[in-house]
Amino acid sequence: MKDPLAISRALLARPGDWPPAAPNAITALACFHSMLEIISDGSAEAAEHCEAFAAAGGIRAVVQQLEETALEVGRKAKQIDPANLEMNCVLQSLLMLADVQTVGCTLLSNLAAASAGGRSRVVEDELRISQTVGAVVRSLMLYPENPEHVEAGLAALLQLLPLDTKAFLAVGAPSVVIAAMVSPAARPWLLYLGARVLAATAQLGPEAREALVHKEGAVPALVRAVRAPPDPTAGAEWGVSNVWAKLQLVARTAMATLLGLEGFRCGSGRAVVGTLECSHFVLHDPVVLVELEGERRELNGCVALVVGAGEHGVGPQPATSQYGMRVEHPPDKRGQIIELPAANLRLMAPPDSY
Repeated sequence: MKDPLAISRALLARPGDWPPAAPNAITALACFHSMLEIISDGSAEAAEHCEAFAAAGGIRAVVQQLEETALEVGRKAKQIDPANLEMNCVLQSLLMLADVQTVGCTLLSNLAAASAGGRSRVVEDELRISQTVGAVVRSLMLYPENPEHVEAGLAALLQLLPLDTKAFLAVGAPSVVIAAMVSPAARPWLLYLGARVLAATAQLGPEAREALVHKEGAVPALVRAVRAPPDPTAGAEWGVSNVWAKLQLVARTAMATLLGLEGFRCGSGRAVVGTLECSHFVLHDPVVLVELEGERRELNGCVALVVGAGEHGVGPQPATSQYGMRVEHPPDKRGQIIELPAANLRLMAPPDSY
C-alpha cells in the first residue's frame, strides 16, 4: 500500500473488530509500516504524502489507535499470570500491541519531522489537534522498561516539543523523560535522546528551567547520562556515530543552561588525543591535566578525578571558581589534592568512545 489516502482509509475503517471501533493490530501495523516506507526519504514527495495523510485524518487515526490499544493493553494484562509466562494467545496479543505502540510513535515522530520549520501547516495543526504529545507520553508509560519503545517515544517527543510546547508541559512530559533516563534499562542512545529533550525544554524559559531543576530532578538525570559507559553500537541504526561525545555535549550544555553556568563549550581536546575540552565539569569526572606552568608543570599529562565542584556536583566551586582535583595516575603522584580552573582540564574519553 503506497497511497497515503488509502492508508488513512484503512486506519479509519470500522469493521467492529478488536480493538473496539478500530482496525485490528495486524492492519494497524501494516498501515504504519506502509506510511513510514513512503515518507522516510525526506523528499519533497514524502512531505506531500505526509500532508495528504494528515488532511485525510490519518494522524487522528494513528493517535486513536494508540489510545485504544493502550486501553486494550490494560485489559489483556489482567489476564496474564506473572508466574506463568508461557506463550499463549493473550501474551501474543500483548506483544503485538506493544509493536503497535512502538511503530506508531515512530510514525508520529517522522510526521512531525516532515513538518518541522513550518513546512506543512496542515501536518502541524493535525498533530496539535489530535493531542499527539499526550498520546506519546501515555504510550511511554506503558512500557518504561522496554528501551526500544522508550527510545521511539523520546524521539517522537523531541520532534513534537517545538510544535506543541504547552501540551508538552501540561501532560507532564518532562517527568516521564526523566524517569526514563534514570531507569536501570536506560541505554546510551536513550540517554542521548532524553538529554536532547531536556536541553530543548530548558530553552522554554525560566519557569520551565526552575521546574526541571527543583521539581523534576533533571540535573541528576543528566549527571547519570554523562557518566554512562560508551556503547560503540549506539545510534548506528539511525546513522549517528560517536554518540558518547554527542551525549557529553548535549547533557553538559543542558546542565549549564539549567544552572546558569555561563559560557559553556565542549569540543575535541587540543593536543590531547582521546579527550574533550569542556568549560564545565561534573563531580567524579576523570580528566587529564594540561597547560600547567611553574611548580605544577610536572603534573601535565596526569590523570585526575574531580572531587570538588559546585551545586548539584556540577560546575566549579562557587568560592574559587575552580575544581578540586585528586591525582590518580601516575602512581608516584597519586593522592595529590589541588585546585584548578577548567582551562587546565580535559575530560577523558573512554577508549570505546572514539
